[in-house]
Amino acid sequence: MTIKTIALSTLATVLLAGCGGGGSSGGSPTPSTPTPTPPPVVSKLAAYTGNWVAPCDSHELASTVISDTPGVADSVDIEVKSDYYMNKDCTGAVVGGEKLSAKFTAAYSGTADTATVLTPGSQSVPLKLDLLTLRAPRHTMSIDGPGVVHTVKNGQAQWCMNFANGESTCVHDEGILEAQGPLNFAFYANGGKLYLLSPSGSVYSTDEIYTRR
Repeated sequence: MTIKTIALSTLATVLLAGCGGGGSSGGSPTPSTPTPTPPPVVSKLAAYTGNWVAPCDSHELASTVISDTPGVADSVDIEVKSDYYMNKDCTGAVVGGEKLSAKFTAAYSGTADTATVLTPGSQSVPLKLDLLTLRAPRHTMSIDGPGVVHTVKNGQAQWCMNFANGESTCVHDEGILEAQGPLNFAFYANGGKLYLLSPSGSVYSTDEIYTRR
């Protein structure tokens, strides 16, 4: 129904009400029974929405924001970025910020009771994981900031940054990154930690660990 159709329908209702609606004018109106409001539907991925941050990796601090996909049940959008700090422990001034031009989308696909290695080198333990299917649209990556220089070295475009104590790093500019997916992975959350896991045979192993902000 278009907006114009809705407007005309509403106008007709008002006019009929003003004229008695075409019915008799006597008697009391029949009370209507209010329609109960359905309870809100909780997403199967509600435990994972929010802001998360990874451990400092030299000068780089990666983070992600997970939010419900608008209008899609049991699906989340994943926005990832990184900040590069002057000091090696991710302190001091932010030299540059890395971001993607698009969000990833992960849809719930079920659960699995499976052997899981949560931390590298540890024994696998049985856990219930939420399984997801990840899709990444066509996108680009960029790094901007006061300490970032976009240059070309050996024919490769890249962003370069200088840090304290004479340290530096360069990140390749890969241009347009083609769409990827569907890719299978899993979420698990416990004690304010978010684990991103991928299957290896019958065992799921952790790829990344984030802490809730």
